[in-house]
Amino acid sequence: MLVFLTREDELTEKRASIAPTLVDKAKKKFSGYSSMDFGTVNLDQDPPIKYHGRYDIVIATNVVHATKDLVASSSRMKSLLKDGGFICLSEITKVIDWHNIVFGLLPGWWSFTDGRSYALQSAEEWMTVFKKPGFESKGYSTGPSEEAKTQQLLIGSTRAQSKERPSSGLSQGDSTISTVVYKSVDDTEIRADIYFPKEQSTKPMPIALMIHGGGYMTLSRKAIRPLQTSFLLRNGILPVSLDHRLCPDINIIDGPMADVRDAVAWAHSELPAIASEHSINVVTSKIAVIGWSTGGHLAMTTAWTTVEAGIEPPTAILNFYGPSDFEALASYHDQGDIPPTKTPSKDDINKWLAPSDPRSDLVLSLFQNTSSSNLSLLIPPSFETTTPNQTHLTQSTPSTNSATTTITRPLSSSTAPKMKSFLRPNLYYSIGRWRKWA
Repeated sequence: MLVFLTREDELTEKRASIAPTLVDKAKKKFSGYSSMDFGTVNLDQDPPIKYHGRYDIVIATNVVHATKDLVASSSRMKSLLKDGGFICLSEITKVIDWHNIVFGLLPGWWSFTDGRSYALQSAEEWMTVFKKPGFESKGYSTGPSEEAKTQQLLIGSTRAQSKERPSSGLSQGDSTISTVVYKSVDDTEIRADIYFPKEQSTKPMPIALMIHGGGYMTLSRKAIRPLQTSFLLRNGILPVSLDHRLCPDINIIDGPMADVRDAVAWAHSELPAIASEHSINVVTSKIAVIGWSTGGHLAMTTAWTTVEAGIEPPTAILNFYGPSDFEALASYHDQGDIPPTKTPSKDDINKWLAPSDPRSDLVLSLFQNTSSSNLSLLIPPSFETTTPNQTHLTQSTPSTNSATTTITRPLSSSTAPKMKSFLRPNLYYSIGRWRKWA
């Protein structure tokens, strides 16, 4: 299955496969998106001229290896790209016996004519393939686990990789930081850092709201890396780094989730006037929310918290390695051959928090105890964390002598749907939500 993406006034997606039935299913599934069109493309033949040079990204999952000639297929995909575009293939790169038992019985598995001895190729062999059509830069994913070396992402780009590292800080004078209060709760002021370019932008700037990680309990807007803000500015996007209230002073729903939701409303209503004072015109119809780790989860929650509050939702959401299933804690205990992650010590925690901050003990406990009871530090006690048939929540809270006090509270079955939406945020990478961003 191929997905061709383009950046125009509206994002147009072309899903293509040599199997028309797959295209028909895709057309039905995404029938609500008028900005998408559908068709078939056979990489063993030259694509129609009308598709040449139209697309920024070509994505293919376990399909290109089945073509007759990998170099010719890669060249045809390259012909579809605009300058600076790239292909992203997800391919099996390791020979596994059961593939021969199943797929080896199909004639198409052996239909290649390019001199290969086998349909599947290693990541290194794919890099050699990408070199021949003239991709300027290329690379592939890897990792310590066996799975990471079995199914890999393969990237070929028409843009040469820059040999100059971008500035690691703001010493190059690419921006000035303006700190503003975007929300006040009682006597608490919640701030944001706006990174205004020193060289005035001649074009209206989309907005990137950036949310730090830290387990909902630590760090601040200052944890955003200068490389990230510099990258956004170089691409004409206005970076805004957000603070939010920290747990367990307040629960995650009434605190961090509410704060980042209100930051989106503030970006729509108040940020344009602030930006105009710096001679910057922002585009409130192009707001992206970006988060790292738990900030990624908070970014995802804006997909529905804004809608529920009657706020225009973000045009795009980027979630970098954020948690998405807080009920699957058991999965962390079976990682196969992956080396165990080092458990932070008290000294490590004190690099994030002052030793006198009582939250340092809570954070240390959270890292050392991976049981689901840690969730009670973050959520309201009235929310259900187990199955709807269970009627009590056990909440552990530290007492003054560092022992653990267990509190059992009755729960209403009506809280189950709300808790499910908190624990399992729906993915927000719908192409339809990106159509105005490009």
